[in-house]
Amino acid sequence: MIVAKPAFMDLAKRVREGTCKGGIELFGMEQKAIDFLVNPAWAGKLAPSAMQKVETARQDILSGKLEVPKDEF
Repeated sequence: MIVAKPAFMDLAKRVREGTCKGGIELFGMEQKAIDFLVNPAWAGKLAPSAMQKVETARQDILSGKLEVPKDEF
């Protein structure tokens, strides 16, 4: 899931402080702009082992153990 609020709040803060220089910023899980969520319609249909693998991958991404490729602009 993509959550735009952290990016917009960061931009607004920098504009208010006069420190915004423009440019492209990459926001990820570290900034809480992207996360893994289970669609409620699927919540009861997924095996607990699958959910554990998703959570393990999520934690590995946050810790830096698993690196997610990012597009550079």
